[in-house]
Amino acid sequence: TVRCWGSNRDHALGTGHADDENCGSHEVPDPCRLRPAEVPGLTDVVHLTASMFTYCAVRRDGSVWCWGGRGFPANIEASNAPTPVRMPGLDDIAWLRPLGLAWLARHEDGRYEALVWGAGPPRVPRDASVPDGIRTDHLCYVLPDTSMRCQGANHSGQVGNGMSSFPEGVTEPWDPGLCGVR
Repeated sequence: TVRCWGSNRDHALGTGHADDENCGSHEVPDPCRLRPAEVPGLTDVVHLTASMFTYCAVRRDGSVWCWGGRGFPANIEASNAPTPVRMPGLDDIAWLRPLGLAWLARHEDGRYEALVWGAGPPRVPRDASVPDGIRTDHLCYVLPDTSMRCQGANHSGQVGNGMSSFPEGVTEPWDPGLCGVR
């Protein structure tokens, strides 16, 4: 099961709003839960992740359930969901990683898939390792030979190619010249 507490702004807790309390100041009240509350309908959860506005759980059966604000990893009609909603078409997922407003999914068979990706979805090899905790609009991954490849947004030179580009990103994997990466 999953339990959440803290701010419930933008449906962050996945528990709905019926039992919200008021936290913060009187001038700026914030809906919240002061104690852990079970997120309804989530059992057999094997992976949790969150982007800036969306929270997702992967269940043991490979299904993906998300709640929160905008930026879901699948096209659904809702712009926000106060409780978990099953993401259509995501049925054999091992884990998800947020990439800005996009998502990277690893399927149970080991292949990667970019979800809701803007400029050229990343092609991540099956034998690559993708670091946990990514919440940016670019992606770097480590190959079995311990070298790294990066692609995606590059407005601040984050792919390591010695250039800056906006609004175009780097669509082909770039080798920033690093080896021995762990």
